[in-house]
Formats: sequence, C-alpha cells, structure tokens
Amino acid sequence: MNLVSENRRMQIMSQLETNGKIFVTQLAESFHVTPETIRRDLDELEQQGSLKRVHGGAIKISSKHFEPPFVKRQSTNAIAKKKIGQKAASTIDDGDTIVLDAGTTTLELAKAIEGRKQLTVLTNSIAAANVLNDSLYTRRFEGSVILIGGTLNFSQQSISGSMALAFLGQYRVDKAYISCGGVSTDVVTDYDVEEAQISKKMVESAQTNYLLADHSKFDKHSFSVIAPLEKFQHIISDVPYMDKWNTSIDDKKINWIFAKEMVTIEG
Repeated sequence: MNLVSENRRMQIMSQLETNGKIFVTQLAESFHVTPETIRRDLDELEQQGSLKRVHGGAIKISSKHFEPPFVKRQSTNAIAKKKIGQKAASTIDDGDTIVLDAGTTTLELAKAIEGRKQLTVLTNSIAAANVLNDSLYTRRFEGSVILIGGTLNFSQQSISGSMALAFLGQYRVDKAYISCGGVSTDVVTDYDVEEAQISKKMVESAQTNYLLADHSKFDKHSFSVIAPLEKFQHIISDVPYMDKWNTSIDDKKINWIFAKEMVTIEG
C-alpha cells in the first residue's frame, strides 16, 4: 500500500470515529477518487478489524469493555494520534529520563522523538522499543532505551505482570507519557487490568505526568482505573480545551495542550 492510500485510510478512520458511519459516495467525492477505490479501502479496513461494512458504506466497531488488538487500534484516529505524539515529543528535553506506556498514541510519540541528547527512555511497549532502537541506530536521537521486563501480552505488544511492576519500582523518572481508554473529569481509565497497573506505576514513578488522549477518549470510562485525573499535570489532545471541563481542569491546575497541527518528520 502506498503512502497516499495509507493517508486516505487514516482519514477515513478519523471520519468514521467522528460520525459513526461513513458512505462510499461521500468519501469518493471528498477524496476525489472512484467509488471502487473507496470500496477497496473499506474492504481492507474491515479485514483489519477496524470497521464493519454495511450497504453503501461502513460503521464503527465499538465496545465499552473490549479493546481490540494493538495492530487494529493503530488505524483508529491515526491522524489525531500522530498530532498528539508529535506535540508530546516537543515537550521532551535533552537529558530527560522518560517512561512510555504501551498505547498506540505513545507509539506515535516514540516515532516523533528526534534531535534529543542524553535521553533515557523506559517502556513496556515492544512496538515502541523497536521504533526507538531504529532511531538510535540511525542517530535520530542520542541516549538509551530500557525495555521493561515481564510477561508478554502478544495481542497488545506489551510487557506487564508482577515482574514488570517490580522492575518499574527501581526507577524514578522526570516525565511519564500515558495513554488511556477513557478519561472523565475525575479519573483516567483503561481496558486491561494489568496494563492499567503498569500505567499507574509509571505515573507514581514520574515527577511530571502527561496524559495523551484523542477526542474519542473524553467523557468515557473503561474498566480499570489508572489514576485520578489530578495526578496529571498536562493533557495533550487533538481537540482544544473543552469549556465544560473548566472547573475540573482549573481546580486541578492541569495544563491543556492542543495538538493542532501535524508536521512532516523526515527519515
């Protein structure tokens, strides 16, 4: 699949997440391609488990208590996640020690890290570790990467369990970057109990915590609690500050960072 097709499918998934249903004819007009091209896109996305095909278009696959495998989640709100990842990378300074959890948004952060020196990154994400290893090899940044040890969760491409929690207990870091399944005005949650425990431990280990959340995560509760919202000093999102959150954000002294634009990263 070429980059044009990949970008179009990312935008299709973004529209689907926003609207709940998409139509072949409207997409064809919007992207200036044939309906057959859109149908091929939708068929491929359905095979990946990203959507469900219906007559004339497609609808969302959603569940409050089930999280799809990592590779399927990567195509959901992909553009929003890239924006957030890039903005998050801009908050990293030379010499920082940071920790990333195993979300698809924090993977985009890993991809966006460049030009930093003496950076130390801890993560339980196998996908992020692979990206960071390649970046070290190509000298996109200088430093070291520590992959947290423990039990492999194949479907989520992550490491978790009691060994991982004990491993994390040995470290204190400057900044933690945490993804989530849902965030309300009082609590941050995730789908998987063990993944949530790892993210919670990361929050406890950091001086400053960043919550990475796209528009689909707000006013939603998942199954397992990561931490109260006030544990996060910053929220990075693809949507601007929401007025209905004024009181909660102001009382908790949380800095809302709007990831407005996506930039082209060379290499």
